[in-house]
Amino acid sequence: MSWLSLIPYLVAAGIAAASTWPLARAPLQTRVAELREENADLRGANAETARLAALAAARTLQQAQQTGEAASQRLAAALTANAQLTQEKRHAIKASTDGRACLSERALRVLNGAPGLTVAAPAAGVPAPPGQPAATGGAVATDTDVASWALGAGQQYEACRQQLGELITWINANQPAPQEPLREPAK
Repeated sequence: MSWLSLIPYLVAAGIAAASTWPLARAPLQTRVAELREENADLRGANAETARLAALAAARTLQQAQQTGEAASQRLAAALTANAQLTQEKRHAIKASTDGRACLSERALRVLNGAPGLTVAAPAAGVPAPPGQPAATGGAVATDTDVASWALGAGQQYEACRQQLGELITWINANQPAPQEPLREPAK
């Protein structure tokens, strides 16, 4: 038997293989089409989720900005009222004190540079109050100076308290919502 007699068998085997190839691939092609469709559905769902997350983030940002603007307005009004009240009290202090020497130059040097304090010595000295001798021994702080310093310290404290209060209010109003814990995908 020669190899030429095998040709019909080889041709028959080739035809059989060529005809069964598409039939064998059909289930795989179906599965690939299903996976492509599932992937398209997941992409659509992911895009919708991303869109909703972006809208929620935009709403959160807008709310935070509105809350911040309202806090800034309240704080500005409070600081203005605080400054006006302090100015009124400064005028009242000048009318209520008599300029007596209260702190000596040595005491002023001790206070100068203490945490949060800067004590400026009067350039021309302190004038003597009416009916009293002039202060000797250098610069002194009068009762008016001490009362004015106390008013300034109170104003700064109140401004700081109001700023911290508004900041705490803003933070509490803009706390992020708790998120669900991540879970493993279902199998």
